[in-house]
Amino acid sequence: MNIECSAEILEESLPMNITLFDNRKGAAGRLTTSAGEIHIRGASARWYDKKGYRFSLKEDSAGNHTRARKVSLLGMRQDDNWLLYAAYNDPEKIRNVFSSNLWKYTCASDNAQGVDTGMEYRYIELFMNGEYWGLYALGYPIDETQMGVEKDSSEEALYKVVGFVREDSYKILDDGTVEGYEVKGYGGGNPNWDLLFGYRDYLQLHMESNEALYAGIDIDNVINLYLFYNLIQGQDNVLEGKVKNQYVAIRKTDDGYHALYAPWDMDISWGNGWTPYEKNNVDPYVVKPETNVVMECGYLGQLLANDPDELWEKILEKYHFLRENGWSEENINAMIDEYEADIYGSGAYRRDMARWSGGNYMDPAEGLGTFRAYAMRRLAEMDLYYDRLAAFCQTDESFFIKQSAQYKDFLNSSFVIEINNKELLKDSVYSDFITWLGIDPSSITGETRFIIANPSTGQCDYLPIPENGSAETSVGALRLTPVREGVYSVYLNDCFCYDISDFSRPAIRMAFIKDHSASQFSFARGFDFHALTGTMDELETYVDALSSTDYYALIEINDPSVCMDECGLFSPLGLNPENIGTDADFIVWNGSAKDALVLDNFHVNGAWQDTSIGSLSLFESETGDYGVYLADTECFVSSQEKNEGENIDIRIILFDPNSYEILEDTVFSR
Repeated sequence: MNIECSAEILEESLPMNITLFDNRKGAAGRLTTSAGEIHIRGASARWYDKKGYRFSLKEDSAGNHTRARKVSLLGMRQDDNWLLYAAYNDPEKIRNVFSSNLWKYTCASDNAQGVDTGMEYRYIELFMNGEYWGLYALGYPIDETQMGVEKDSSEEALYKVVGFVREDSYKILDDGTVEGYEVKGYGGGNPNWDLLFGYRDYLQLHMESNEALYAGIDIDNVINLYLFYNLIQGQDNVLEGKVKNQYVAIRKTDDGYHALYAPWDMDISWGNGWTPYEKNNVDPYVVKPETNVVMECGYLGQLLANDPDELWEKILEKYHFLRENGWSEENINAMIDEYEADIYGSGAYRRDMARWSGGNYMDPAEGLGTFRAYAMRRLAEMDLYYDRLAAFCQTDESFFIKQSAQYKDFLNSSFVIEINNKELLKDSVYSDFITWLGIDPSSITGETRFIIANPSTGQCDYLPIPENGSAETSVGALRLTPVREGVYSVYLNDCFCYDISDFSRPAIRMAFIKDHSASQFSFARGFDFHALTGTMDELETYVDALSSTDYYALIEINDPSVCMDECGLFSPLGLNPENIGTDADFIVWNGSAKDALVLDNFHVNGAWQDTSIGSLSLFESETGDYGVYLADTECFVSSQEKNEGENIDIRIILFDPNSYEILEDTVFSR
């Protein structure tokens, strides 16, 4: 492909002309020429030397008008909008293309509506004004056409998730948009956020009812996505309970809402990890092929947390169908063969390497050998994973035991379990899990804080917080090393497990150690885990810990009723509930002097108060944002609208008393 453009291509669209020669065997037509417009595209990728582009094809019509020109390029769908993907940070230039096409060919149309939720790519070599520009992949975008969504409709809309967000909530920003989302294709009118609000609210309202959730979720679509993300280990798509880089088409139905999901932008996959300090932020093959991080999205995690046997059976059935068909070794190898010929057999890889020396590359002589071996190993590890899961399903094990199937030789590890809320042991999902690990729930007393266990040897010790910061157990030496006041690092046999804080104590936390490497087990269970302790219990723990330290703190009160409803919540700071009235909006705490000051009506422009930790001031901008300053240093910028939108009741800023460095910025919401 050659693109003729009279100026440097930037974010604003520029006129251009393309010439595309199709050298595929059996191509219906060899040469395509067209006028159009082009601009750069991508998020972080737009800062790379080798840019990605988006272009639209145009043609003149009667009356000297210009209209969109829809054509099929390289055998793909007829369209006027096209993408040029640069693959600058991918060492083998394969991951996003392979993953997108794999979803397209094996999963995209497997949903109740029969909608094709996929897009595809074909490799090309690009020239700009006759100058060689490198190896690219030509594709079309996921849009309303692809997802079967009518534009400018109040009944359906397409959203793109561009930043990591939780699926059980949304944050409305000051400009009325939603954090982490974009509305696609609303034609320049008012974007329709109502369907997103309604859908998320519907799911959250019915989170405990699988019958209601099934009505709003296309179960085949979300199971396929779950299996697919687990296969490719797409860490830029699902990470720690949040999702990103996917499209969501939401439609209003007679009984509520219905959604379809489509994956997007999968370069951080198949072993690649996003690492800030590596070249172009990519660390190749840092994710080992045996890694099986469970990647639930589309509210499937909540369905699984409700633990229906038939859903686990459906997941296993669908996985085995895919492995026998589109995900077979034969089919995967055939796809890799095709891309290896395009990328390496054509010589394009070496030419691209010479043109863009700042990109990520591997030894071109290896071709896709390393990638192929990794893909085959991933398939083998997935088989072992789902075999373990099937065994747990056959014996009807509880939720967390099933979750442990993602780890190989799990019971041959050493465990550090920290329990801060013994009440959770009344829930059989937790008690069954720790019993399965060889731990006796009846041996956990009110003094027990840590359990050190090795199920394979039957060793198990129940400990309070070690008085001198260390304790010898039958499994090994437990050590708590101070990081700063109130914060400690936990080690078992000199292997770092995690950090603990007196200010924040999750109900349960667990690390497991194998081969002197520790991993943390996720106790996320759908979207209801935080309900185990309750927000106000967490705040009470935080305030109690704060009272015994020498830190300075600024406590912002956005809802004074919290302080009045929770009798004595701030009494550890020497405050009587009667001292905190409906006008209270800040508490200033001097940990060294053990002195607390309540400020009333401080949320006004120009407010100022001299306190025992320095002068406190607040200034409001014309947009309604306000900045809070302590000792002439900005603490944070917020707004009452944002606090209300995010349901922030209490905010605590923790300072080092010597440097005024902000150590923690923690919010609490009911």
